[in-house]
Amino acid sequence: MGILYDDVVIIRQAEKEGDPSVITVNCPDKTGLGCDLCHILLFFSLNIVRGASGISYYRSELQSPRPPDVFLLKLCCYDRKGLLHDVTEVLCSLELNIKKVKVSTTPDGTVMDLFFITDTRELLHTKNRQEETHKALEDVMQDAIISFNLEKVGPGITACSQASPFLPPAITEDIFNIETSNDLPSVSLTSSNVCVTMDNSLNPAHTLVQIVC
Repeated sequence: MGILYDDVVIIRQAEKEGDPSVITVNCPDKTGLGCDLCHILLFFSLNIVRGASGISYYRSELQSPRPPDVFLLKLCCYDRKGLLHDVTEVLCSLELNIKKVKVSTTPDGTVMDLFFITDTRELLHTKNRQEETHKALEDVMQDAIISFNLEKVGPGITACSQASPFLPPAITEDIFNIETSNDLPSVSLTSSNVCVTMDNSLNPAHTLVQIVC
């Protein structure tokens, strides 16, 4: 028996007296569908002997679902209390699923948030959907937003987002194999394509470590 592409109800009478008849219903799924079908059968005084989901019969004929496209939302803004909560609330209200978040905050109060997201509506590649997302974020953040960028990313970028945030030991040992004086307000160490800058002048209680690699 193949997949039924149209909405249809098939009633197969029992072959022997006393055996149950089989009613096959093919229709779009919804919440509470099984309950509704049972209610109809009981309304006509039919006894339900057994029920089963027919999708298991067709699973081998169906292709594996395509994974949703992943988009990278780059949001640069001024930091404030409850910022991350407000942004995630907006994205969830737009039915955008957040897969991963990277948050960076500078000493001057500027925030760069990276959201790896997917769209349950699968419309985030369209201009209207992106403008809807931008407008919703602007409404909640108002003047705090500095820049907004949304782009589709490939599997390579997504895989890198799962990588460890720490530098490899070979790099860190090479960089920090130099003694630095605590009296200096700042020091910059460079090795190959990696640059590490430490600045003590911005805050009396904290050290800013900037790594470019």
